[in-house]
Amino acid sequence: MIQPNSVKIIDCFSLPPLGLLAEIQHQQNGLPPGTKLTDPETGETWIVKKRIFSGILLAEDAEIYFPCETASDHLSARFKSEEERERAFQQERQKRQNGIYPYALGLVNKKLQRLLPGNGCILHIEPENPV
Repeated sequence: MIQPNSVKIIDCFSLPPLGLLAEIQHQQNGLPPGTKLTDPETGETWIVKKRIFSGILLAEDAEIYFPCETASDHLSARFKSEEERERAFQQERQKRQNGIYPYALGLVNKKLQRLLPGNGCILHIEPENPV
């Protein structure tokens, strides 16, 4: 189980022009733009740029929204058959039920850190105003 102030990277890859697209599992009420996610082992930090909504879930009015996620975009896919579309819909819906949401991430220090957080990596949510 993921700790309250942590997230888990399920998958992450580069997707121009969005930059880094990460599927993130969390138990928060959303991750607002500007949220810093830090790898406790390396100190590397990524910033949430915006939430990416699933076009297929939007079309079925099945996407989950969080009020704090004030910046967003969406990705849509093409399908060869209705069966393929239905499979994709079920997979995306299952991800939301498991607390997995896609986000665009940015790098804090492009020169000193790796591009992508590793799949399965646990990142800590940095407090907005550390004491």
